[in-house]
Amino acid sequence: QDKDKYNTPKYRLVVRLTSTRVLAQVVYSTIQGDKVFIAADSNELRRFGLTAGLSNYASSYATGLLVARRLLKKVGLDSTYTGNTSIEKRYDAGQDEKDRRPFKVILDVGLKSTSTGSKVFAVLKGVADGGVYIPHSTSRFPGYNADKPEEDNKVLRERVLGAHVDKYLKALKGTEKETLQFRRWIECLKTSGAKSIQDLYKKIHEEIRKNPDHVKREAKKDPKREHAKKFHKKRLTNKQKREHVRKRIEIRQKELAKLAKKKA
Repeated sequence: QDKDKYNTPKYRLVVRLTSTRVLAQVVYSTIQGDKVFIAADSNELRRFGLTAGLSNYASSYATGLLVARRLLKKVGLDSTYTGNTSIEKRYDAGQDEKDRRPFKVILDVGLKSTSTGSKVFAVLKGVADGGVYIPHSTSRFPGYNADKPEEDNKVLRERVLGAHVDKYLKALKGTEKETLQFRRWIECLKTSGAKSIQDLYKKIHEEIRKNPDHVKREAKKDPKREHAKKFHKKRLTNKQKREHVRKRIEIRQKELAKLAKKKA
């Protein structure tokens, strides 16, 4: 490392996908181990009105946008680098350098395969559009055209806004599969008041840009503690143990006495 950059951390964007949610963290390494600088979870999108599809492509993008805006607000660059609102266009904060240089992170995919259309790159796109400088190529986004790489990617925009989910929902309208496969989505649209899934994601993106701060969950007023009653036994004192054994002996002696009388 350069002497004038001694002990300067190198940040990486750690993206991990599970079957139910998307996790994005900005991490830096120290001698003691890795430390998380900022983090976001797709479960946090619930407070913006999204209660279904928390692990799909559109939610991955929204999680990336959330972690980017939260990061820039923490370091005081949120007003300097506002990011990109036109999703179909390529945006690179490194080419839009202001008085203060953009915050740079490197993508860390872990053991995930980096195939074209992977949700890892959806998070990357969200972070890039959020105003964070993350070196990347557009070739791994769905709808990329190698012959015209500078062309607006409309397919990517549809994926990011969940248009593919909207189309399938409309195709199943009036059938039994609609309620089976899209029950949660139908409930989500009713509670949020959005006309379509695309409108819902647009609203979420706006809300994220307004307030990306982490909000702690409120503690339950009446938490259920039945499991403690069922499985947690109180430890007995030595006196109580001795008394318990004495009673057992007395009961056994009475049983033996009854048997002896019957035999007699």
